[in-house]
Amino acid sequence: MARHSTGTGARDTGRWYLSLFANIVLWLIIAVDAWFLWPSSLGGSTTLIVVSGSSMEPTLHDGDLVVARKGPVSLGDIVVYQPASLGGARVVHRLVGGDGVDGWQVQGDNNSWIDQWKPTTSEIVGRVELKFSSGGKVADFLINPWTWGFLLIGAVALILWPDPEEDDDAEAPKGTISRNAMGGGRFP
Repeated sequence: MARHSTGTGARDTGRWYLSLFANIVLWLIIAVDAWFLWPSSLGGSTTLIVVSGSSMEPTLHDGDLVVARKGPVSLGDIVVYQPASLGGARVVHRLVGGDGVDGWQVQGDNNSWIDQWKPTTSEIVGRVELKFSSGGKVADFLINPWTWGFLLIGAVALILWPDPEEDDDAEAPKGTISRNAMGGGRFP
């Protein structure tokens, strides 16, 4: 008995390798994104800050979203720092003097005075890497509890909403066959 090869085995193997390659690429993208975006509050290197106030104008405006990353800083960098005396609040200003050991001198671009705080390297959360103009409005919308409450209510409503096809079957009188059960055909 002779066997004929249709080539489907080779196609299936090729598809399997292609699928494996796609999955590996996807997981690599997820890993790189996680490395870049993992928040500093969870041990990562990235901090997202919504600018509040006008002290950094014209560089940064009220409502801008900035991305700060841990790493070395130098004079002229815009940094996010967290003075111990502010109880967790963060400040976004430019380094204008000093050093990381004795304390940096920081100043807002729109201020004529130098800040009263002199953050050390340990108090600097990160150097500003990216700015999204008015991105804070989107961030405020996404972290708003009302937004998540409405999304949750909508999801529950979609899950619990009755299916119209199920209603047709439930209303069929006893002893008859519903149209849905027999593929939509009509019977006398």
